[in-house]
Amino acid sequence: NLFFFVKTQLESLFSTFGRIISTKMLPPNPSFEGGCGFVNFADGESSIQAVKQMNNIDIDGFTISVGQSAMNRTQNGL
Repeated sequence: NLFFFVKTQLESLFSTFGRIISTKMLPPNPSFEGGCGFVNFADGESSIQAVKQMNNIDIDGFTISVGQSAMNRTQNGL
């Protein structure tokens, strides 16, 4: 649900959870409502805390969905 975000806003929003290695915003997709972005943290605990604290929160009237990618779930034992 990030169609109104730019990369720097995504980094700012998630940087409170730990050191960010990279971020990526995907281009708009007509078959997907909202936008999509990825944040790669330096450590797994930062990722876990970001998911716990940011999933389903309201930002400027939009509810965002935050989760770990399938690869990270396997690596982090989730």
